[in-house]
Amino acid sequence: MRFRFLLLLQLSIVTQVFSLTLYMKTDSYQIGTVNTFRSVLSQQPSMELQAAPFYVDLNTSLTIDIINLDTIAHELQWNDFASGMVLSPLGSVTLTRTFDQQKVYALVASDFSAKTLGGSFAIIAGLPAAHRYYWNLYDLQTNISAPIANQSLQDFPNPYRPNLFTINGYDYPLNMNDSLGIVNGQVGDSIYITVLNAGNMTHTLHFHGFHFKILSSTKNPFQVGWQKDSAPVLPQDGMILLIVPDKAGSYPVHDHNLTAVTTAGGYSGGMMTMLNIAP
Repeated sequence: MRFRFLLLLQLSIVTQVFSLTLYMKTDSYQIGTVNTFRSVLSQQPSMELQAAPFYVDLNTSLTIDIINLDTIAHELQWNDFASGMVLSPLGSVTLTRTFDQQKVYALVASDFSAKTLGGSFAIIAGLPAAHRYYWNLYDLQTNISAPIANQSLQDFPNPYRPNLFTINGYDYPLNMNDSLGIVNGQVGDSIYITVLNAGNMTHTLHFHGFHFKILSSTKNPFQVGWQKDSAPVLPQDGMILLIVPDKAGSYPVHDHNLTAVTTAGGYSGGMMTMLNIAP
């Protein structure tokens, strides 16, 4: 009987194996009133600016094919590994990984061009299927985006003065129709918000109305378990936040850096979104 129990236990945690294809492309996009280059890592070769994350159950293994649609090379790495891989011009790589922890596994560009232009893709493991939302944070000084894209600029200007701040590729209020990011829940719901900072500076998110609990943080693991209304999200950090609303209403969430809630210098804009909680 003990052998049979152990066999059943082993069968219950057998890794599920799936495949995923991603495409890397750097292109020019209109974001609000600003035209800028972005590097996008997406499941769609059409390179939608708003790249949805990929959710997996725990103990899922993915074979990932990554295809470079650019005529320049890029480098990629996981945000929890120091080593990476080269993606040759118009080339491809294949990698496999098993996702056995509740956290954000982010593939991020590590070459200066694509990293600065936000190239990233989030694979999120171990979250319930309901009440989950995603915020991809991004900032850039837009007058340097073209030379970064064509690799004629290899370092940040000093000082770095970003004027574009987005969540999921949109600045406020254009992101008010973003189904990935605008939270719509009810009092008592367990709402999971995944955050990936694909930008070039730390962004401190501030919640009105509620405290959140940090369930996972790749770059700041000592924050796990904190219950706060504000917390820093470091560049390339992936965090999972949990809120359980105790009251109804609409409440803003924004970067606590005033500059980051502007668009092209105008207030209000930039990195702001909403929690809409029904009774």
